[in-house]
Amino acid sequence: MPTRAFVPASAQAELKTDDRLALACHKLRTPLTAAMGFLQLALREARRSGADAGHLEMVDEQLRRMSGMINELAGDAGPRRRKQAVSVH
Repeated sequence: MPTRAFVPASAQAELKTDDRLALACHKLRTPLTAAMGFLQLALREARRSGADAGHLEMVDEQLRRMSGMINELAGDAGPRRRKQAVSVH
């Protein structure tokens, strides 16, 4: 039977924060992915028809930036969780 290691309250709070951050990132990615998909369709159609896609390209750039920020936030939580899991053995 595995033994349970003592986890200080501060570490537990940090893990809880990481869990909330991971959940928030997941919930933000879902609508962002849909928006990016529809935007790609609109961009493809605009380019095919020869219409000005400048505004759509600006939206695409901003959505990609937002996606990068979400990925950075999600990445910040992951290493701390792995480090915590290793250090509490």
